[in-house]
Amino acid sequence: MSDVGVPDLDGLVAAVPPGATLRITRAWKRFSPLVLSRPVALVFEGAGSIAMTDHATAIEIASSWVCVSGARLVGPGGTVQGDGRGIRARATSEAPFRGLRVSGCTITEFSRSALEFQHVQDFVVESNTVQDLGHAGVVLLSCSDGTVNDNTVADVHQPHGYGDSAGVAVSRDDARDSRDAPGSARVAVDRNRITGVRGSVGIEIRCGADLAVRQNRVQDCRVGITVLVSKQAVDLDAGSASGQVLVAGNHLERRAPLGPGSGIVIRGAGTAVRDDRQRVTATITGNTIVGFGGSSSDAGIRASRTHALVMSDNELHSCVRAAVSLAHCDGRTTVTRTSVHGVVPPEPGGQSVAIEVGAATSARVMATRVLPGVDGRRCSSGAVCASGSRLTLLANDWSGAERAIAGAGTFLRSGEQ
Repeated sequence: MSDVGVPDLDGLVAAVPPGATLRITRAWKRFSPLVLSRPVALVFEGAGSIAMTDHATAIEIASSWVCVSGARLVGPGGTVQGDGRGIRARATSEAPFRGLRVSGCTITEFSRSALEFQHVQDFVVESNTVQDLGHAGVVLLSCSDGTVNDNTVADVHQPHGYGDSAGVAVSRDDARDSRDAPGSARVAVDRNRITGVRGSVGIEIRCGADLAVRQNRVQDCRVGITVLVSKQAVDLDAGSASGQVLVAGNHLERRAPLGPGSGIVIRGAGTAVRDDRQRVTATITGNTIVGFGGSSSDAGIRASRTHALVMSDNELHSCVRAAVSLAHCDGRTTVTRTSVHGVVPPEPGGQSVAIEVGAATSARVMATRVLPGVDGRRCSSGAVCASGSRLTLLANDWSGAERAIAGAGTFLRSGEQ
C-alpha cells in the first residue's frame, strides 16, 4: 500500500492491515500526530516526508512490532520550548511495547526531541540523522534489550527554561516511583556521532543496569558522557544509581570554549561520605579524552561515590586542571595503564594534577604514564591525595609532572620512576 492518490493519510493508516507495509512517497504537512496503532512497516521513499506546522509529535507509535524506515520529519523549530517530537512510543511497565525499529530517518527542527521511547523492549534505533533540536536527540525511558547505534546527533540547543539536555539519554522518569518507572537495562549505545550539545551532555546514563556506551564520538559538548543518579520520587535524597555500566572506546573532544565540564562523569547516590546509598559500578576503558575539565569539580574523568570502579587504558590529552579526579570511591577502585599527556592549569600560574584523590577514597594507580603536553609543559603534580584518603602507587611514570606526589594523604609506592 502507498499514499499515491490518497487525500487522507490518517484514513490510509487506519486501513492498513496488521503486518503490512505502507509506503509514503509524497510530502505531507500536518499539525497532529500520525498514529500507528497496529504492527506495520512505515517506509518513506522518494519525496516522502512529513512537515509539522505545530509543536506536536510527528509519528506516534501505539503498538508493538512497528518499523519506521527512511522518514524525513521536519518540525517548526528547535530553538524554542515546545512539545515537538519526531517519533514517540509511550507504553507502560505493565504493557510494554516490543520489537520497534527506527532506521535511516532524518529528523530535524523539533522543539523537544527527535525520538523518545518509554517502556519499550527489544528495539533498534540505527543510522538516523537528527539535528537542530530543543532538548534531546534520542531519549530512552525504562527501556530494555535494545541498541542505539550509528546515529548522528547534532546541535541540541537547550533554549531557556529547559533543564539539562542530551544527545542520547538512557534513563527513567524520575518523577515516578521506580516500581512504575524502573531504570533501563541491557541497552547498548554504540558508534554514534554527537556534536554540539553545548549546554550539557553528549550521552547521559541515569539509573540502569547492564548498559554499554562504546565507540561513540562526542565533540564540542560541554560534558562528554555521564553515568549518574536518577532520584526516587518517594525519597529524593536517596537516589538509585546505575550499576554494571561499560564505557569503552569512545573519543571525546572539546575544542570550542564552552566553560567547565568533564569528559566522563561517574557519580553514585547519596551525599554523606559513608552513607548507605547505592554506588555506581562501572568499567571505563580505552577512551580518548581531549580538552575537558576546568573547575574544581571537573576533570577529564571525574568519579565520585562509586563501588569497584575500574579505569584502564584511557588516554587524556590537554585536560584543564585535572586529568582524573576521584572522591568517595571505595577501596576496590583501580586506575591502570592510563596515559596523561599534559594538563593545562585553569589560569596562569595555577596548579594542575594528573591524578587527584579527594575525600574518603582508597584507590590503586598502576602502570600509568604522565607525560608532558605537546608544548613540553609538565603538570604541577603527578598524584595528589587528600588527608584521610589512601593511594597505592605501583610502577607509574611521573616524568611529565614537576613533582610525583603531593598532599596529606597516605601513599604506598612501589616500582616508581
